[in-house]
Amino acid sequence: MTFGDKVAEGTGPTIVKRRAEFVSGERHDNPEDLAKYVHDVRNSEAGRQKGITTVDHTRLLVYALESLLRIHGLKPLSGFPQSIQPAVQKRREMESQVYYGVIKSLGFTSEHGLMTFGLRTGYPNLAENREKILQELKCASSTPQIGYMAETIADDAARLVLNYARAQVGQPALAKGGGHYQNWMRRIAAESRIDPVAALELRLR
Repeated sequence: MTFGDKVAEGTGPTIVKRRAEFVSGERHDNPEDLAKYVHDVRNSEAGRQKGITTVDHTRLLVYALESLLRIHGLKPLSGFPQSIQPAVQKRREMESQVYYGVIKSLGFTSEHGLMTFGLRTGYPNLAENREKILQELKCASSTPQIGYMAETIADDAARLVLNYARAQVGQPALAKGGGHYQNWMRRIAAESRIDPVAALELRLR
């Protein structure tokens, strides 16, 4: 049950696609969900200072903030049984790489900077999970990975998220990205064709 509910279904390459479609696509455009938040950010002093002034910018922003919330607040590594934490980390490798790339593409240099912006602009559920996230970030080593990440990888991450989000709401796609973009697309497609619980059990044997 833990594998199926929390690990196999909640982590891995396909979670990138689902989050991009649902959060950056459906929720972003929904007047009863994130539409007011993203409109206010684009027209705020905080948004202008960070250069977050377009719809694509806020699609990326909510993807990054929701990833921060879920990875460190709602489903932190410490919340999983210790015996399966290595499997969770393994399945989160691509999710984390895309997440860090999106952070860099927005001009943030750390998850702390992203969180400060999210708290300042009132991203839903972030304040309620602030202490838990900060506790998890004490053990995180993402800042060097974000800082040293190549701009081409950050661009590929942004394009990946935006193209899934745009497709979900019927908007035209951007040009496809480079090598990382293509590799991520292949991994998502491959995992979509297999049963995630069975795949995880095979990895753990």
